[in-house]
Amino acid sequence: MQYRLDKYGNELSVLGFGCLRFPQKNGKIDMDATREQIAAITSKTDIKILVTLSCTMCPDLVVATQRIAAVNSNVTASSALLFPGLILVISAVV
Repeated sequence: MQYRLDKYGNELSVLGFGCLRFPQKNGKIDMDATREQIAAITSKTDIKILVTLSCTMCPDLVVATQRIAAVNSNVTASSALLFPGLILVISAVV
């Protein structure tokens, strides 16, 4: 995953930056133009979201990517909890 800093110094994924650039009309996301952009994705795209417990934007990002995948069959989306202690426990049990 590639990241960029926003004007406030927050690290956002390139996907997050892309979502910030959805077409707008009257200060709101232009849903018709956004649907057209999503429909224009013609190559197979697999979006993976790693969620941390401290991220306040992660749940919205997971929902957004699942919605994109629901309307375009070329897109799949999945998420995983990034919590090192939990991953270690799961690895130890397996």
